[in-house]
This record gives sequence, structure tokens and C-alpha cells, in this order.
Amino acid sequence: MWTWSVECVLEYWRMVYDIFPTGRHIALIASDVETVVLNSWQKEHQNLPTFMEALAKLGSPDESRKQQQDGGIMFGLTEAIATLTGCTQAQHEARTSLDGNEVVNRGRIICITSLSSPEDASEVISRFQDALIEENKKAAASDQLMPIEECELEVIDLHPLSSQPVLASPQFHTSEGLHCEIGSHKVGKTLASKILSLVQNHFDLAITTITGIPMKEEQNAGSSANYDVGVLHDKKAHDEILCIQRVVGAADTNSAAMASSTSSAAPGTTATTSVSALTDKPNSVTLKWSQPRLSVSDLLYSTAAFRISPVDVNSRPSLCLTNFLLNGRQVILEQPRKSGAKVVTHMLASHGGEIFIHCLGMNRSPLEDPPSISEGPGGRVTDYRIKDFGAFIRRNRLAPCQEVDCDDEGLPVERAKQQLERMTRNYPMTIGETVLYNLHTCIDPLLETIFKPSLSEVDKMKCREIIYTIVKMEANNEPLPVPTMTTVRKGNKRDEQYKQLWSELESLVQSAADLSPGHEEILDCIFRCRTPASGDLARRLEKTTKAETKEEGKPVKRSSDLPGPAELTSAVADILSTDSPPPSKKANVSLTGSLFKPTGGGQSLLSMWTERLKMVHSQKHEEFAGRAESYGAIATLYPNLKMELKEKHANTGNVNKLPGKAS
Repeated sequence: MWTWSVECVLEYWRMVYDIFPTGRHIALIASDVETVVLNSWQKEHQNLPTFMEALAKLGSPDESRKQQQDGGIMFGLTEAIATLTGCTQAQHEARTSLDGNEVVNRGRIICITSLSSPEDASEVISRFQDALIEENKKAAASDQLMPIEECELEVIDLHPLSSQPVLASPQFHTSEGLHCEIGSHKVGKTLASKILSLVQNHFDLAITTITGIPMKEEQNAGSSANYDVGVLHDKKAHDEILCIQRVVGAADTNSAAMASSTSSAAPGTTATTSVSALTDKPNSVTLKWSQPRLSVSDLLYSTAAFRISPVDVNSRPSLCLTNFLLNGRQVILEQPRKSGAKVVTHMLASHGGEIFIHCLGMNRSPLEDPPSISEGPGGRVTDYRIKDFGAFIRRNRLAPCQEVDCDDEGLPVERAKQQLERMTRNYPMTIGETVLYNLHTCIDPLLETIFKPSLSEVDKMKCREIIYTIVKMEANNEPLPVPTMTTVRKGNKRDEQYKQLWSELESLVQSAADLSPGHEEILDCIFRCRTPASGDLARRLEKTTKAETKEEGKPVKRSSDLPGPAELTSAVADILSTDSPPPSKKANVSLTGSLFKPTGGGQSLLSMWTERLKMVHSQKHEEFAGRAESYGAIATLYPNLKMELKEKHANTGNVNKLPGKAS
């Protein structure tokens, strides 16, 4: 029992002084019939060799001087309280300084003993609380002492493996300025885990389990196995990993499955057994041994560095790893993943005989140049419309308004938001997604004019000329002057490019059609000139019906600026220098199949010759007068028949209704 108590005390000191060489004060008190203070708060006494020398001089307990257990415990606890009221050198300097800062005295007492019965636990807590009050009264009356404002008492009740514990479960007691915990523990691995847990809780530490360390076997030097080593360090070393895990929604960074998938430690090894139980505890992260092909100078920058202490310092894997690092080598650690790219997060290195864990930056360094706007995720360069976006920003810059005009349209900032929303309804992000915005030489006046609040006669004429030019190019089968790097989603065929061009042009003008009647005229012009595709006819008829029923009981008035069907046909004919409007595209007709049934796949020589003959014949014949004067693709048969029936009804009083339309 005494040997296990000494081992626990030494392990506690070792881990604390490995990570915190200065700034942590620990006093050791041995108590039996009388108490012995083995060290003081002086700086030269706060080191592990001093503790080991004091314990060696103390020796083991004398069986002949054994007394009642509770009396011996209280002697030591009372002396520990008196020691905590003494000032350290840092506290004395802070009290005597003139900066006005208040110095608070806090302390923690860890008592390793053996209780006889459960009643001893309650009696120890009660007597300790009384002793704390008495010592605080003495300290308050002295200039050299400081009262204890906050105190923690941790009582570890040891019992052999063959006996039953005195306390079935830990007991807790909390009062003003005092927190007590008493628990029974068996000597062995359970006690080692308890000491490790105390160190983590008292000094805010975390464990990193390094898995997959290649190491040669002692029995067979030609073979090697993978081992795991746990190191203790400041919890801040895991901040960036835990933050990323929370963002991506990872469940647990130290799952057992992750450790087993990357480690194949030999069974029965001390390090593997002790560390495997730690990976399931909180404040523990598992990282994988990595062997990068790059040198250490080529790695990412270090954001922080913390001292480490091995969890099991005497195991062979821990000794090998420590010697490997002290010889000037570095160990790169990465997050274990079943798939995906390697993510290097930490590095172990030795500096001045002390081993540190470095947190490597997983993001772009602030010392590097900022990323280019054309750089996509993962460094992939994309074809963003950078120049167009710059022109878009310059066009939508806000300027101070001299006077606020609160009319029906709202404040100027609201009008600016509406314009920005209207201009971004159809805005391709990359060059490969659009055909319209790659034809600046042909479409530029329309792109600049279409978002004006109102269109003048000159503006409308320019827009119509651009639309007629597209019609002429499509009729002459001219290729669109798009860049070679442009990749149309549905292929690079000429027909697909024109189809996408008309669709984008219609969407662009449609977003601005509600600005003025002039914009609606341009949209109607596009509807008339565009070759109707599947589904377009029903949509245009629906729009025409809504426009006709907009004002109930009133005939729809057409603007005099908009050319009628005959005038539009004539205008297009003049542009094409032919006697008829541009012919519509016709589907390939199979000679063996049913009439008007297009064939799939490429065109044969016979179909190409047939199409050419049809085009030549279509240019020679005169268009049907009813279709030429109709609005859209539906022609009205016998338009004068209704007028004759109305006159007849006025004269005879009988109305005969006849079918009026056919397609």
C-alpha cells in the first residue's frame, strides 16, 4: 500500500513538472503519529529530485507506531491547511505591489489514505471543515498568512485487491468555499487511471494517442509491429481539431473504431493495454503516425506549441518514441481517415531537451498572398466572369443622395435594391454556362440598354436591329462568335448554341419587361422572331391571353411603335434579302416512317438533299395571306365571315354561330 502511494505521488509530480516546469507549487506532507513537511514553497524545492530525496529519507511507515487511522489523517490534513495559508513568493510579491490588484488564495489537498469504515468518510469531512475555519481565523489575524477562500479536498481510499472497498460509490460534499470528494480505489491499474484523471481535471490537460507507430520487435529484429503511445499536454492543442469536428458534425474524435482501423498493436503489450482504455475517455484524441515525403521546413506553419509528458513513461514504446525525438527527429501526426486526402494536424519535436507538440495550421497562412478570385476550391482554377462582374459592380455603385424623394417607388436605397435584384435574376457565374454574355460584339447595346427605366425610340430601334441580326445569322447557318473555351452544357452544336442564346435572351428581357411598355415591345419582338420550340407555343399563348384579359370589357390597344405582323414579316424579309420571312427549322422526315416523324441520330445524304430542296422551294412560293397577317402561329380562317353574320343578325334578328378558328 505504501509503495503504491509513493508511485502515485511521483507520477503526479512527474506529469505536472514535465508540462509546467514553473508556476505550479506542490507541497508534500507525511502524517502518522506526527506530521513531516518534506518541502516548502521555495522555488528550489519545487522539482522532482527534491521530492524523491525527501521520500527516500522518510522511509516506510513503522508498524509499531501505528495509531487510529482517523487521528493520523487529521494530523496531516490540519498541517496541509496550515501550509496552504502560507504565501508563495509570487503571492507575496503581488500582495506588496502597489498596483491595487486583489490576491486570492486558492488551494487543493489530495489525501492518499486507507479508511476503516464508511462512517470515517463523513467524520473526515466534518472535522476538515472545522479545521479549515480555525486556520482561516488564524490567517486573518496575521500579516504573513493568507486565508483560504476556495479549497478542494480529494481523499483517495486505498484497499488491496483481495478486500472489498469501504465506499461503494464516491461521496461528494459542497459548502461555501469547500468542495470534498472521497472515493475507494483498488491498488493497480485503477489507481493509475485515477491519478491520470486527477491531473487532467486539476490542470486542464488532454491526451493525444499516437497510433500506428512502426517499431521492431525484440524477439525478432527482422519484423516490426505497430504500437500506440499516449502523451499528455495542454487541452488547447485540440482546439482547432474539435472546432473542425463540430463544424462538419463529427460524432467523436476518439472513437474506438478509428483507433482499431489504424493500429495493430501486439497483444499483451503494456503500452497498448494502458492506452487503449484511454481513447474512450473525454479530452482524448487519436492521431496517426505519418511519414510525409516532404521535409519539415516545407510543412504548414505552426500556430502553437505545448510541452508533453508520456502517459506511461516506463513502457518500451514510450521510451523508443522519446529517444527518437530527443535525437533531433520529428514525428508528423495526421487525422486517421478511412478515405479521402491526408490531413496533417500536429508535429512532435524536441527543443532544448524538452519535447513539444506543435499545432500545424490547417488553413491558409496569413503570411501568404491572398487567393486569386479565379481560384476555386482545392486550388482549381475556374472560368469565372471576372471582367463582367467588375463592370457589374461599377454599374451598381451607390452614391450619396442629396434629397430624399419619398414617392410611390420608395426610398432611393429601395429602388437600388430592386434594380440589383432584377439584374441578378439571370446571372451566370462562369463563362462556360452562358452563350449570350460571350457575344459582347453583337449584344452589347442591348445588354446596356435593356435595364433602363424607359426606352426611347432610338433604344427600341437598336434592340430590334440586334434581334434581327441574330435571326439573319441563324437563317444563314452562321456559327456564333463564342470563345473556344466556352463549353455549352448541351454540347457545342450550332443549333444548341442558338437555342441557348434565344433562351437566355428571352430570360434577360423578361426580367426587365415590367419596367415600361417599351420593354414589353422588345419581349414581343423576341417572341415573334424566335423559332418556337417545344413548350414555347403554349407559354406564349398564355401570355397573350393574359394580356388580352388585363382590362376586362376593353379592347387591347396595340402600341403604334410595335410593327404589326405584316410589317414585321416585311422587315425580316428586307434584312434577309429574300421575298419571304426566315423559314422555320424543320425536323428530319423519315421516308420509311410516318409523315412528320423525325428520325433520331445523324442525317443521311438523302435527308440532307431533301432538306435542301425543301428550302429552295419554300423561298420560291408565296406565303399564305392568312398566316402572314396572323398573330403568332395560329391563323384565323374567314375573318370577314363574322362581320357578315353580324350584319345579317342586325337585319334579320337571327344569329348563326359557325366555328371560327382552325389550326
